[in-house]
Amino acid sequence: QQQQQQQPPQLELPWQKRHAARLGALLRACEEVLPQMEPQHLANTAWAAAVLQPAPAPSPPWIQQLLHYLRPELYHLPPKGLATVSWACARMGCRPSMEWMLVLIQAST
Repeated sequence: QQQQQQQPPQLELPWQKRHAARLGALLRACEEVLPQMEPQHLANTAWAAAVLQPAPAPSPPWIQQLLHYLRPELYHLPPKGLATVSWACARMGCRPSMEWMLVLIQAST
């Protein structure tokens, strides 16, 4: 039998509904500064997009922009940062390209 992968339950914090739109606007505003962010800041932004559940959720183009700027910076992240980025991608349901994943694997060795 093939097991279906289940998404982890979404935790809803009391403040999330009130601030979801603000969080979404904040992440969209981050798009302008992604090119200037340091590697750990990019990893933290990925984490925030995955865990804070902004409304609306980050769009596929926004996620692709984030992945684009993260790719060359993966080599500069510590193991914890690489794990954060990997977890955030999985949590957001994004599937980076095989080329991107190879860079992630190379950066982790």
